[in-house]
Amino acid sequence: MIEIGVIEPQFGNYLDEIDPNNMLRELQEIVGGYIQPIYLGNGEVMIVNEEGLMIGLPHNQVASRIAGQRIVGVAVVMDEKDFD
Repeated sequence: MIEIGVIEPQFGNYLDEIDPNNMLRELQEIVGGYIQPIYLGNGEVMIVNEEGLMIGLPHNQVASRIAGQRIVGVAVVMDEKDFD
């Protein structure tokens, strides 16, 4: 299992685990659509909904602060080595 951090725009943050054999499907379920990786430069990657801005997902202040750019919807943070 791969440990992830989930950052929700309105409900807070929590730790979870995903199955590496079903990683794509599980990440898509968490963010609610196609995934887009944002490499944070510290060995971590943030996974967001690729179409989040277009479909009007709510602003995620915590994830935006971490990424240094506007993030909407649920974000997942995980080790870059686990994502590649």
